[in-house]
Amino acid sequence: MSCPLIGLFLCYGFGIFTGTISDFHFRFPFSILVVTYIAAGFSLIRKKSALSSVFLYLCLFLLGVSVIQYQMEYPSRVRNVVSRSGKAVGLKRVIVSKPETSRENPVLRLALILKRGMEGVIRESMDPPQSLFLESVLLGNRHLLPRKWKRVFSETGTAHLISISGLHVGFVLTIFLLVFRVLNLPSRAASILTIVLIILYCLLTGARSPTVRASIMAIMILTGFLLNRPVHAWNSLSVAAFIIVILNPTALFDPGFQMSFAAVAGILYIHPRLQRLWSPAAGWLRWVWKAATVSIGAQFAVLPIAVCYFNILPLVTLPVNLIVVPILGLIVSLGFCAGISGFVWIGFAHLFNAANWLAITVLFWIVRFFNSVPGSCVRVPSPPVYLIPVYYLAVFAVLKVLEGHAEMGSPARG
Repeated sequence: MSCPLIGLFLCYGFGIFTGTISDFHFRFPFSILVVTYIAAGFSLIRKKSALSSVFLYLCLFLLGVSVIQYQMEYPSRVRNVVSRSGKAVGLKRVIVSKPETSRENPVLRLALILKRGMEGVIRESMDPPQSLFLESVLLGNRHLLPRKWKRVFSETGTAHLISISGLHVGFVLTIFLLVFRVLNLPSRAASILTIVLIILYCLLTGARSPTVRASIMAIMILTGFLLNRPVHAWNSLSVAAFIIVILNPTALFDPGFQMSFAAVAGILYIHPRLQRLWSPAAGWLRWVWKAATVSIGAQFAVLPIAVCYFNILPLVTLPVNLIVVPILGLIVSLGFCAGISGFVWIGFAHLFNAANWLAITVLFWIVRFFNSVPGSCVRVPSPPVYLIPVYYLAVFAVLKVLEGHAEMGSPARG
């Protein structure tokens, strides 16, 4: 029986969506779920793999309907049960707004101590607004940024810089692995330590959906390395989505969840297909083309969701991201060095953050410059919901046409 994880998640997610807009009691889909589960068991016993796959997809669909219906019909029961396990409080609120609850969990308490310590180091070694930006990109304190700066980043398509996401977790993962290589640690020990630190960093920054998604995918990659097993990117993405949505079904309707997973799906699907269309001869041009196709994949996938929620269509997204993303990597690296060394002596933090102040100032200037370009951003109304799948089908069709043209001849050389 072959059931790709992405298909299983889509069935579960569609069940949650259906249960949200439907108006029947949760016992009805749950009863059908039990019958379907029994039928799936019989089909497995009789070794009818195709039929058992269909039943499995149907089971997950009905499970999604039942879970969201139960949560909507008995919100107080769900809240009481989950709060006893510590999940209803939400890791974001535990870390950011309710530090006293972290006394119940030593791991959360450690994350809170590190977060407060790094906040103190940053505020003592750097002046605002640069320090506010560093806290946002390093610790997830986006709420500290002035509203006008959030608007500037949104209008230039760089709002993902100030929200902890896969980009930031990727930088942190690289930093840890490089540090452990410099310390000459065995690769397996370095991977295990990196997994622990990625989990701690996820908690430290509030464990929002994009951070959890990126952390789970990073952990799966490192686990695959430890077990000498290949890691399938689409399966990793599906597992991350499953974990988040099972713990909190309503996360499916969170804009951060939708944009985060759409961006990664766009990178995984669009980026390799665009890469095959052109193969530049020059090494530096190959790097630029690769970075551009990654950015194009993410932006094309996120575009309808961003327009639907925020009514903003930034037209300078590609050039500004090609410039500022490498600078952000430098800022996160210097910020980590300052935050960690500041625990030893605050003078070290001053040295690192002197360079970081310059990098953040340059990034500010670049973003403001692109924002000042006439026509850099267009305000648009929210499109009808039915146009969103039409848009994705159009992107899929265009990519298929381009792939067909590319297969007719050898890849272009630059």
